[in-house]
Amino acid sequence: MNPTTVVIVLGVLVAGLGLLIYVIVRSSRQAAERRQQLQEMGFEPLETDDELTNRISALYRRVDPTTGRFELRDVARRALPDGEMYILDVLEHSREDHVWQAKQTVAVSSSRLNLPHFVLTPKSDMNNWAAALADRVIGWAATAYGPAVTFPDAPQFEQRYNVNSTAPDEARRFLTGDLLQHLADTRYTCMHARGSVFTLTEMGTQPSTRYPTPEQLRERVERATTIHSLLTRHFG
Repeated sequence: MNPTTVVIVLGVLVAGLGLLIYVIVRSSRQAAERRQQLQEMGFEPLETDDELTNRISALYRRVDPTTGRFELRDVARRALPDGEMYILDVLEHSREDHVWQAKQTVAVSSSRLNLPHFVLTPKSDMNNWAAALADRVIGWAATAYGPAVTFPDAPQFEQRYNVNSTAPDEARRFLTGDLLQHLADTRYTCMHARGSVFTLTEMGTQPSTRYPTPEQLRERVERATTIHSLLTRHFG
């Protein structure tokens, strides 16, 4: 190997090592910034356990047999008068792949809730053939969580959201009144609910593999707080 080749190889190795160090340092700094933001919002780091993992996993588990194993990462908790609010990442492990279901999704667990199973996914707000095709694909994918639930008396809501459920009649009876109107007035909300727990994030504003900005996370927490208030009001 001549000296020029040696220099080129060493240069490539040094550049690669420098890039790796930069990525590691940047990732560590971003993680520290996220932890600091969560603490400023009143959340404290929490070591997850099997009970919490199982409760969150039940929200994302599909009716077909392809569902993998779910893992919770970077869990933080804030106490509520009737339960807990969590911010966490949801990662699904399957035989073929590892898929982020959500990053920094907000989960609310409340002893006052007894929710039917349902999954809420948004439709596109654009009116063209590409948006219509995307809506059909998302609607088809959402059937993995159960049959579609229709709301013929709420056209604005139906224009903006899909609802799927393994208990469609219960979900239709539950999603009424102020809750349905509030959801109809929102955009991009993605919600998984069952029993005493629901999770909330947004779909369409950015990929699920990216973390929300600090402003987006605060808005997400505020939205989850509002929905929690509407849900507890429903149960009295």
